[in-house]
Amino acid sequence: MSTDNATQMGSGGETGPGSIDLLSDAAFQCPYPVYDRLRTEAPVHYDEKRGGYFITKMADIRHVLNNPAVFSNEILDLVGMSPSLRRVTMPAPGLLFVDPPLHARSRSLVDRAFTAPRVNRMAGLIQSILDGLFKEFIGLGRVDVFSQLAMPLPVDLIGRELGVPLEGRDQFRRWGFALANAFNPALTTGQRDDLVPMVEEVNAYMLAKRREKRAKPTEDILSVLSSACPKESITKEGDEKGSELSDGEFLTIVQQLVIAGTENTTAGILSAIYELVRSPEMFARLRADPALVGPFVEEILRLESPGSGFIRLVKQDTELGGVKIPKGSIVQLRYGAANRDPAQFECPAQLDMGRRNASNHLAFGSGPHACIGQMLARKELVFTVRTVCTSMTSLSMDPDHAKPRYTHTFFLRCLDSLHLRFTVAAA
Repeated sequence: MSTDNATQMGSGGETGPGSIDLLSDAAFQCPYPVYDRLRTEAPVHYDEKRGGYFITKMADIRHVLNNPAVFSNEILDLVGMSPSLRRVTMPAPGLLFVDPPLHARSRSLVDRAFTAPRVNRMAGLIQSILDGLFKEFIGLGRVDVFSQLAMPLPVDLIGRELGVPLEGRDQFRRWGFALANAFNPALTTGQRDDLVPMVEEVNAYMLAKRREKRAKPTEDILSVLSSACPKESITKEGDEKGSELSDGEFLTIVQQLVIAGTENTTAGILSAIYELVRSPEMFARLRADPALVGPFVEEILRLESPGSGFIRLVKQDTELGGVKIPKGSIVQLRYGAANRDPAQFECPAQLDMGRRNASNHLAFGSGPHACIGQMLARKELVFTVRTVCTSMTSLSMDPDHAKPRYTHTFFLRCLDSLHLRFTVAAA
């Protein structure tokens, strides 16, 4: 494999870019010094341990994301699933692991479910879910943010939009964990295969719900997915031509919505609240001026990008940043590095709520596969931070629990826990 100008991983005694260990715990806990060094010394870096090229500059990553003919998203075979798990997980081509034009079939339908008016109508529901969650712990003076807030909010919200009644939300949360872990490379093949029965349960449940929504549609996302036809082409007369989603396509989209609709939002909520704990001055500013919550959330998404990166398969010999990359290579796109690229953001390591181009980050990707639910995720984050700021007057780490750590995954930057104590604001 040709690496040309790309640097290679070397021995521990080296001082150049090749000495960087992207798999170390230190790099997972705080990757930004590594990212800064790579961006400066080797923005296209070949890593022998991972067997791929790490891309860290914003311009290079945007080029990859906007050229699916060269940098393909057809990577499901690289995930390492067993046949039994693959049979029930992503049973048909869908949003995440296909390229245009096939990608457009599913995307055209799901776009209709996440229009701005539809997402704006969810505001009351988001606040209602938050109020219920806060009621469970607000009188205790302590909270497990992960299990009592950051995870249940997005899971309950997407569950409601997929027709799951309130009494079924606990089961839906378990299904959500199972679907997310199906793609977790940290689990053994056996551990992931143990998830098959639970994935089969959610598939059977959602197909039954689809039949219900076809017979009696309501104002939720599941109704849109259950019977609408994706746009495949436009006739000269302007009519849309399409066919209804197969059961496999329907299940694939539902599974991807559950995963994408929970993981990134959960990670973002944890990072946002963790920043408030570490910066009492920032917490006080947001409490005094709620209008700053939106800019704060945007900067958190940029600085601690929950979607820390993704991969692409190179379909033909190409060149990026002066480095020749052969067909069949894997490129690792490091969104977290691009979001601190000084060529794009002035003083990129600072949280600046006056930053004019803060939303130009890649926390939700870019190009054909840009996250469909990003408007909804932003709204969930803003409402959560605002509710914390109006409900509490101080935040601190709970001394009875260990300091939170970031999980070892290249695709999601997420704390493994966040246990806090707080004082309640006067009514």
